[in-house]
Amino acid sequence: EMLRSLVGSEMCIRDRISTRTSADETRIDDINLYLFPTSGDTARHLYLSSQRSVVLELPEGDYALYAVANAGADMGGQTQEYVRSLRFEQAPDALADGPLPMSAEQTVSVCGDMHIDVTLVRAVAKIDFSCTVAAEFAPKLQIKSVRICNAPCSMSLFAPSHATTSGDVADTTPDAAPGQTFSASYYLLENRQGTVAGIGAQEGKNQTVAPEEATYIYIEGEADGVKVAYRIYPGENNTTNFNIGRNLSLIHISEPTRLLSIS
Repeated sequence: EMLRSLVGSEMCIRDRISTRTSADETRIDDINLYLFPTSGDTARHLYLSSQRSVVLELPEGDYALYAVANAGADMGGQTQEYVRSLRFEQAPDALADGPLPMSAEQTVSVCGDMHIDVTLVRAVAKIDFSCTVAAEFAPKLQIKSVRICNAPCSMSLFAPSHATTSGDVADTTPDAAPGQTFSASYYLLENRQGTVAGIGAQEGKNQTVAPEEATYIYIEGEADGVKVAYRIYPGENNTTNFNIGRNLSLIHISEPTRLLSIS
């Protein structure tokens, strides 16, 4: 039987910070770590509830590494196929309570004593949204509430993710916003709805062309006793893109000028 050398590998868990950070955004309560040898040998699973680094003895070779942070439980030994199919599920309103789901997928080559960084990526997007009533509407228009519509209730941790049916999404509880300004931050699971060609200006990015399950910000107001509403579709640009990607921070500042009557 062929002898394989065992080497000591120290793995250090870090998070990749692309969103604006706060205590909740960097909070890690637990980590499920999986190592699958490309040779097909026995896989390793570790559950870390407090430590952020661990020393392992591993046979030399190549490994597919997966990490899931903040699952809230020891997920136990699993097949690579099962881990790759994992989904995170949570009601949109509950995401801000944290801790936020995070994951990592990387290839590791073990050869001698070495240090390996495992880089976690947050599985949510953050939208910082501000809205001010346009000056020409200010004397008569009041913002009443703001909410996120078509927010995904689940997402794939290790593959691009998007909602496909109305059952995959939900609306957040409306934030009461009496007045002429509003500001809030929202956490959303990934919803990559793709691009729509031919939208040449921001006002053309609306519900008549948006994908059915695209996420949007819904502003309700009142103007001279008439109920009005305004939809904003965030994405990677202000025209053709409807992707809400994980670990991104989207900043949207709006001054509504075109309002739809809903009376």
